[in-house]
Parts: sequence; structure tokens; C-alpha cells
Amino acid sequence: MKKYLIGIDLDGTLLTSKETINKESESYLKALQRDGHKLVLATGRPLRACQNYYQQLDLTTPLICDNGSSIYQMNDPHFKTLVKTIAHQDLKSIFRFCKEFLVMGFYNVGDYFYSYQTENFSFPFFHITPSTKVIKGDLDNPNYLEPVLIMLAIDSHYKKEFENYLAAFKTLNARFWGEKDNIALFEVYQNNFNKGNALLTIAHHLNHPQNKIITFGDGANDFELLAVANHGVCMINGREELKKTTKNITNHNNDNNGVINYLKTFFAT
Repeated sequence: MKKYLIGIDLDGTLLTSKETINKESESYLKALQRDGHKLVLATGRPLRACQNYYQQLDLTTPLICDNGSSIYQMNDPHFKTLVKTIAHQDLKSIFRFCKEFLVMGFYNVGDYFYSYQTENFSFPFFHITPSTKVIKGDLDNPNYLEPVLIMLAIDSHYKKEFENYLAAFKTLNARFWGEKDNIALFEVYQNNFNKGNALLTIAHHLNHPQNKIITFGDGANDFELLAVANHGVCMINGREELKKTTKNITNHNNDNNGVINYLKTFFAT
């Protein structure tokens, strides 16, 4: 059997709606690794919110966090951790530009959660743990650590104005997550730092050919992850926009072992 590098998103893909890995999925993925395949987790979560899954699967590869802005060495001593941050000056400029129509904003650095007006929100991707240090206040504070990505929810009436403003930054990009109740959610990150390019960095490190990469994803942050693979797979529960980019769709959702059921068929043919 040809050995593959398998890149897998977490939320909505490998994880169930209860944020767990099914035992059947865990067992099968461990078996694939014993057979010589390489498994890489690629998530938008900060390190503190995904290293437990890494450990559960007994992985030995680097770990992709923060939608590709961070790649951690973990159990691979030959890989040097890569973290790409946004300059304080850019953070300050963006925050001050949108502050009057900013509903809430936040970012994570290590165990720090920098929060602006998040008190009335309960987004699951805050990823607050008992050890998380929550720091509240304006995000342009010069004493704050530089972010790898910034989440900003704005009044949707200012969506176009905000997009035009962000487009002027040559080193930054913005991912639009959608809008609801007149609130538009954006993710700001460094250009070219995404899950796809992060996975290619790991593939190069492992001397693994790109035509032997298979990836799985479901969301707005998985377009590049699927694009770099020879075989990119969208979850059946994934975004319709993502499904349009590939002919490969799982037959089962993330609550029903969608990833491993697809892999079983893939490796059987």
C-alpha cells in the first residue's frame, strides 16, 4: 500500500458535535500510523485546545494550529516550531479603525485570551480552559502579546467598508465566516499562512510527495487544505461553498466516523 500524508481538520471533521473523537476513529487512525501513513491535525484552535487530541492519537508529526499561522514541533524533534504573528502596529490600526462598529473581538496567545466586549457571547472557539488567563480591554494595548490571528465581529452594515480597509494591508488577509443578526464575523491573519501551506511545509520536512496527500475539512478555513492535496475531501456536513471545490465528499458526517469510513473505502480500492 502506498503511504499517504493525511491532513485532518478537527471541528466538524474528525471531532463529533460533542468535541470528542469516536473510539472507532481513534483505533483506525492509530492503525494507519502503524502501517506507515503519516497523520497531521490541522485546526483553527490554539494549541491549548487541541494538544489533547494530538496525544489521544499518539501522533509523532508536527501540529498545525491557528489555521496554519502556527506549526508546533510536538513529538518531532527535527522540526522547528513556526509561529507567524501580526505586528502590533497593524493590530492597533485595525482595532482603532473599526472600534466604533466593533461588536466584539478577541485573540489567543498561548494560555492568554485577549478579550474585547466578549462578555455577552459564548462562541465555542473561545476555548477557555481552567488555566486560561483572560485579559479584558482594548486590543491595541501595547503590553499585549502579538496575535497570530484576530477574530473580529462587526456591525454588518460596515462589512464592505471594513473589507475595503483590510484589503489595503499587503501582508494581511481576512477570512469571512458569515453573518447573523446584523453581525459579521471576520478572521484577520498573515498572508499565505493557512492550513494548506502549513501542511506543505510539513510534507517538505518529511520529504513526502504532494501527490500522496489526502486531506479532510468542512469549513471556511479548509479551502487551502483541500486545494493542496492530490485528494481533498469535504465532509458531507461541510459548507456548500467548500463542496463545490471538490468531487470528493464523505458519505457520513462527523458524528458518524465520516473521515475513517471514507479512508477505509479509499485504501480498499
